[in-house]
Amino acid sequence: MTDFPELVVYALTALLGVAAGMAFAAPAGRYRVFGTLSGALTTVSVVVVAVAVGSHAVWMGPLFALTAAVTALLVSAMLQVDHPGLLAEPYWRRVILIAFHQRRLAAVQRELNETALAR
Repeated sequence: MTDFPELVVYALTALLGVAAGMAFAAPAGRYRVFGTLSGALTTVSVVVVAVAVGSHAVWMGPLFALTAAVTALLVSAMLQVDHPGLLAEPYWRRVILIAFHQRRLAAVQRELNETALAR
């Protein structure tokens, strides 16, 4: 593993972070467990390689975690375009709302469900 240049290791780590983030952001449904399992297996493999590489690529773990988290957030914002609390919002506003205002979005969804049941 030490034969690879450090930049190559970081580039591969970032690509795996994107893959894991996309897997973790899989839409809710029947087969979501496969997306979550795929993301978890990718994460475990990166952790094992990071432990093996050790001091040669010290930023491997944080780079993977940050890339996976940002990718999951961006994909979630793209997939939740039909959420009632996000209908008229532009993409970057949806990203901010999903990242920091989950309770508000859940309240909007709950309120909409209650009014639908009352009818």
